[in-house]
Amino acid sequence: MSHEVLILAFEGRKSCFLHALLNALDMSEKGFAVSVVMEGESPGLMKEITNEKDADFSKKGVRDEEQS
Repeated sequence: MSHEVLILAFEGRKSCFLHALLNALDMSEKGFAVSVVMEGESPGLMKEITNEKDADFSKKGVRDEEQS
């Protein structure tokens, strides 16, 4: 039996949004079927975090290694 998880992200705070994404990645790696719904102010943070140079984003798959 597979477990399904839905994570809702609606806060405009970067730390809350990243926490939701990292939890989704962690659960996915453990075999859960995970979906993330972005509402409110959270979609506006996608551009900001994908342009970050932080190695943790690349390591966890939040950002591609080859992006400049």
